[in-house]
Amino acid sequence: YISGKLFTCWMVAAVAVKQEKRGKGIGTHLWEYLFHEARELGISLINLYPANLPFYRSLGFESSAIRTRYK
Repeated sequence: YISGKLFTCWMVAAVAVKQEKRGKGIGTHLWEYLFHEARELGISLINLYPANLPFYRSLGFESSAIRTRYK
């Protein structure tokens, strides 16, 4: 719920492109497809655990929280 409204969301983790294939647009094309599918399915929120924040920011993602490990 956000502001009392129920949202359908996706949780995305462990997305990777092999190192030798990086820089060829594969990740960007994958995300373009996922964004299209999300719109078609009415998904209004995507939660992401990014390994490469600058790449995801280039796609429009922004940090909303910081995950901290506690001992």
